[in-house]
Amino acid sequence: MQDTLLKKGDTKETPRKKYNILYVDDEEINLRLFRVAFKRHFNVIIANSGAEALELLEQHDIKLLLTDQQMPKMLGTELLEKTIEKHPNIIRIIVTGFADISVIAKAVNKCGIYKYITKPWENGELKITMDKALESYELKNDKNNLVNELEKVNASLEQKVEERTKELTEANDRLISGLAYAETIQKASLPVKEEMAKSFTDAFVLYKPKEHVSGDFYWHSRVFRDGRDLDIVAAIDCVGHGVAGALLAMIGESLLDKTVNQNGIVRADEILNRMNENLIKGMANTSNKGYETMDASILVVDKANNKAEFAGASQNLILFKGDELEIVKGTRLSIGGNVVEQNQFEKTEIDLTGVDVAYMQSDGYRDQLSDKGKIGIKRVKELLLKIQSRSMQEQKAILDKFLSQWMGTEEQTDDITLIGIKF
Repeated sequence: MQDTLLKKGDTKETPRKKYNILYVDDEEINLRLFRVAFKRHFNVIIANSGAEALELLEQHDIKLLLTDQQMPKMLGTELLEKTIEKHPNIIRIIVTGFADISVIAKAVNKCGIYKYITKPWENGELKITMDKALESYELKNDKNNLVNELEKVNASLEQKVEERTKELTEANDRLISGLAYAETIQKASLPVKEEMAKSFTDAFVLYKPKEHVSGDFYWHSRVFRDGRDLDIVAAIDCVGHGVAGALLAMIGESLLDKTVNQNGIVRADEILNRMNENLIKGMANTSNKGYETMDASILVVDKANNKAEFAGASQNLILFKGDELEIVKGTRLSIGGNVVEQNQFEKTEIDLTGVDVAYMQSDGYRDQLSDKGKIGIKRVKELLLKIQSRSMQEQKAILDKFLSQWMGTEEQTDDITLIGIKF
């Protein structure tokens, strides 16, 4: 019997195959209960130890791995760590009755878990969690396939540009016909704005790609590190726009996710330094060295201690304390430049006492042209000062309307990202 997993554009009749999921627990009763509860929805494979689980991972195409924590010989977190290198794309979930905070921290920072669930589980809630986990797997898989396809097409274009104009035109047509799908995939990888708003008093994101896909992207992750819950927000502006910019944006998103969620780096300056180092290494064999660059803002917020860190790569942070505007400057260098120095980017520590709002932005909004010239950073500051008393959603609407009126009949000049966060 087939179950369904609804995706955008699907109907209730859209079937999907039953994915292989592996549940690991040293208690036989838990294994039986899990199999009985979920065998109708998934191909349930069970193991009573970490060693058996590793063998089964080699024999089956497992998409979702759930494991108990407290097991003899090999803990659940130890099992998950062993799977990261050989099975990086598996979605990982911890299911345990022991809510040890150090276990949670290790699972989040080292094992790349999707969720932490306590026993006893409720079948309906666990089914919803597993469905969402597999939706995340499908979106990630679609995005990776798109990146691989774009890289292949781009390489083909560079090799044949002088002698095979006709083939290049056909390849370009294929790219254009796929832009709508590429736009869907890129939007699916962005943070859910409502979830982002839940981490703060209020927030907005004004995100306007110049074309179907964008060289800009924004990013948010909530992590537990060194006994602290941290919200990490990023605004990234990759050189170029359209397909070329979007390809670099996908690489940038992967670097950011790996740096924070896999490697556990949460200091604002260290995030930029690691991204810079990895981007330069990754582009070492390209012919356009130094041109695959990104400007970036990284804001790490520790709400419990009323502190924050900011680091910028050719981007600044705007803060408001009441009607008082303050600029927190970043480093005047871009990620991916030819120079790699230790501690190339610097951070600024911020006391959030009295701080009402922070703004992060790419250069697209302030550089928008019309017959009156650029909007310019001075007008942006004046506009933000005028709207400080408004709600964040009202501010977004006012900023969007001002942009539209400024442009008039002119085309949008660049990708636009402007983030407002209220503390």
